[in-house]
Amino acid sequence: MVYAFNYDRTFGAVAARLGVGVVPGRAVSSSGERHTEPLLVTAPLTLSYIGSNADWGLLESGAGVVLVHAAAHVSTPTVEVKDTARTFVVGTALIGYRFQPSEGGLSFRGGLSLLAGKGTFFPAWPYASLGYVF
Repeated sequence: MVYAFNYDRTFGAVAARLGVGVVPGRAVSSSGERHTEPLLVTAPLTLSYIGSNADWGLLESGAGVVLVHAAAHVSTPTVEVKDTARTFVVGTALIGYRFQPSEGGLSFRGGLSLLAGKGTFFPAWPYASLGYVF
């Protein structure tokens, strides 16, 4: 399950987004002896060009940075607890479709995002969001 909360604000043809996403997990080995609880927390900050404020879909292109915190808690019968964690920053670029009615209502975003940083490269990471415009 993925949880994400974002604040998206448009300024004419530019949109700024700040958010936080959490991906918790739990895995148990087939023998039932090894338990792993991974956790991924992300905090994106992006700027996008969305064109005019038309009442139809728009091409969206943007860039930004994502703060990533990855952690795992592992327990086995021989090793009681082993915790690992790493925090790092990656760059992101995106291109996609945005439906955002100017009078308010449901909005939709979807497309592909590139994530790149030291030791990290995902050339086509899909994204989608459903929200409400006030």
